[in-house]
Amino acid sequence: MAGSRARWVAAMDALVMSPLALPGIAVGLGMLTFFSMIGWRLSVVTLVISHVVICIPYVVRTTLASLTQLGNSLREASTVLGAGPIYTFFHVTLPLIKQGVITGAFMAFLSSFDNITVSLFLSDSRTEVLPIRMWSMIENDLDVRAAAISGLLILSTALLMIFMERVSGLSKFLVKS
Repeated sequence: MAGSRARWVAAMDALVMSPLALPGIAVGLGMLTFFSMIGWRLSVVTLVISHVVICIPYVVRTTLASLTQLGNSLREASTVLGAGPIYTFFHVTLPLIKQGVITGAFMAFLSSFDNITVSLFLSDSRTEVLPIRMWSMIENDLDVRAAAISGLLILSTALLMIFMERVSGLSKFLVKS
């Protein structure tokens, strides 16, 4: 997708980015309708598929940005020196775009973990995910465990962000005014 100018690439980009353009409730309801139409019962599998679909845009966008900055010269040099496409991908391209892939995975994790609407629509009675459990704790009775879990989540998110800053240098992408 990064190097092609074909029409199907623009259509694929629009399809991949569509979960970001739609509200979470519309994505959840659409996924529920889709799984009902094809006859799949709600399970952990449908929940995982749905979360993968809503997280793909983050990974694709950051990876495409890394690939665009990379250019073709190093890949062409690898090919000229006799390396095959698989070797070139794993030993030249992937190490150079590693930061974009890791950043996209981090953003996808945070987005998936926080997406309660898709989890509400697509989890069955046997599946209990943390955001839904916390919501029911707060809704039914004001439980202090929800506050404790929230504090731990804030602390772990801050630690993860510091770790990601060390690994990928996210602050270098910020514009200084």
